[in-house]
Amino acid sequence: MIQIAKAITKAKIICVDLDDKRLETAKELGADFIVNSNVIGSVTAGSGNAAQKIMSLCNNKGADSVIDFVNAPNTAKMGLAVLRKRGNLILVGLFGGSLDISLVTIPLKAITIQGAYTGNYNDMLELIELAKKGIIKPVISKRYSLDEANTALEDLKQRKIIGRAVINP
Repeated sequence: MIQIAKAITKAKIICVDLDDKRLETAKELGADFIVNSNVIGSVTAGSGNAAQKIMSLCNNKGADSVIDFVNAPNTAKMGLAVLRKRGNLILVGLFGGSLDISLVTIPLKAITIQGAYTGNYNDMLELIELAKKGIIKPVISKRYSLDEANTALEDLKQRKIIGRAVINP
């Protein structure tokens, strides 16, 4: 997503993760800033908590948009915490769970919360064109045989895959 965002927008990209290796990969792919949300003992996080670090990177005004690729209670809560007034929270991930939020936050900050799971045909054509031009390059960290499909799912759950994995028949 970093590569796509860099190709279609001039926005500064802040990537947040728990894993320094994933964050280094994000930086290599074009992230402008990286923040380790597991602040304790992290080299990349600096001082203070992750939400404070993100806010400081946004001139203490908050992010225009947050795309949450995990969609767990903690990631959604952080997304809401760092959004600016009239910001957009886009929930993509399927981790799930529930979140207790103060509903008054939504109209007071005039934020939009949106779910996104798949694109449409035109999105796919645009994505293929970006790949053909070499603007985006897929990161494939692991390949599995069809017999290893369950192992691939387990590795995904255990966060052992950076980028994408491919299952070959």
